[in-house]
Amino acid sequence: PYFPAVMMFRRFQAKAKVAQATLYMTAHGVYEYYINGEKGADVCLAPEFTTYDKLLKYQVYDVTQNVNEGENAIGVVIADGWFKGKIANGVGCEYGTNPALLMELELIYEDGRKEIICSDEQFSYSYDGPYRRADIYNGETYDARKQIIDFASVKMDAADWNPVHAVEIDKAVLSAQTDAPVRPVREIEPIALSTNQKGELILDMGQNFAGHIRVSGMKGAPGTKIVFEHTEELAPDGSFTYPFAEKVQAQKDIYIMDGSGGESYEPAFTYHGFRYVRITGVGSEPWKKE
Repeated sequence: PYFPAVMMFRRFQAKAKVAQATLYMTAHGVYEYYINGEKGADVCLAPEFTTYDKLLKYQVYDVTQNVNEGENAIGVVIADGWFKGKIANGVGCEYGTNPALLMELELIYEDGRKEIICSDEQFSYSYDGPYRRADIYNGETYDARKQIIDFASVKMDAADWNPVHAVEIDKAVLSAQTDAPVRPVREIEPIALSTNQKGELILDMGQNFAGHIRVSGMKGAPGTKIVFEHTEELAPDGSFTYPFAEKVQAQKDIYIMDGSGGESYEPAFTYHGFRYVRITGVGSEPWKKE
């Protein structure tokens, strides 16, 4: 089965003006973080793939510009990633069943005082977010009607937010990441968007590569479901085919519209090896490419 990404959230006070704020973070799964509603570092799929029971890398971020004197909010979204995702052609290579967060935010005030905000029982969690399915191999489902990723305005009395469960870990497996993080290194323009003989809308990127799509200008009624399916090659007649169809229909991203008009989507917790994308749910009018 596939599971929604988990959201974790807490508020904290910076008791004076902050001279330096340093965030140390890792997870069982892959994460994105937000401070006061602003998305954090431009890295992807952190903390990346390791043998989790033997090595877990943590990342270090300078977030001085993000932390304000007074009340602040930090939110983290954690998806299955390589920790419990369906890798190996969708068969699975799970290291555990529950996603987890390990975080330490070090605040150094201008008067020299130091304070530590950590991943403790003051966090709350919820599975009722926009990432309804998030698998490193098989793709994700994003429901824009559930967007609350600003985090700064989260209402913590909502019934779907619950106290986290604190657990101990073996700190001997922790190691600072010293290699370069995963980031997009190139934007590839598609060379064609056409309808084949079967009436399938096919996007041709012109080459095979590992990455994800980014689309904008989507318009539709709330609840409209747009499906993006990825493959490396087409069938001889030009129709869409999965290379591993006998095992699993994989590499599928789904976007569910909120009806606001001009909607954009870029997957956050998955990537694919592909050249072609079959797009369904858009009718006969494709959107502009970005």
